[in-house]
Amino acid sequence: MKKYLYTFGLLICLNVTLPGYAQVDRNETLIRSALRGLEYEVKAGISIGGTAPPEIRSIDGYNPTLAITIGGEVTKWVAVQNKLGIIVGLRLENKAMTTEATVKNYSMEILGQGGERISGVWTGGVKTKVHTAGLTIPLMATYKLSSRWNVKAGPYFSYILSREFSGHVYEGYL
Repeated sequence: MKKYLYTFGLLICLNVTLPGYAQVDRNETLIRSALRGLEYEVKAGISIGGTAPPEIRSIDGYNPTLAITIGGEVTKWVAVQNKLGIIVGLRLENKAMTTEATVKNYSMEILGQGGERISGVWTGGVKTKVHTAGLTIPLMATYKLSSRWNVKAGPYFSYILSREFSGHVYEGYL
């Protein structure tokens, strides 16, 4: 019994001292960054939306799939009292959806089973599947209105890593 108490006491001492040491090291790094005017943010989100051409007359079915965004931003405060800053970031985004729609005069090209191509305008039903994944780099200016509110504006640059668009038509004419 005494052996178990000794082991338990040793584990508690290790548990108390090790996280305290790790916390001090991390806090020093964050304090040094804050003194240099740097602020870090890690973000994650889910998007719901879609793409639609103007030729759509009705949406008969819509199934958004899981569209996750993960990224981080670094803000460098440059003006007096840390009110004006520059933001640079990196985001990994994916977007996907499946739709069924009725369209009128939808410009398209149909690929046949033998490799033949037919193009024109389609009126009828269309089922599409879209999936994209990409990297986005925002480059923005920010202004701190108060301790809780910032205004951000600026361009972003995106690079598509992968894209997929497929679909088929039904009940209509070309």
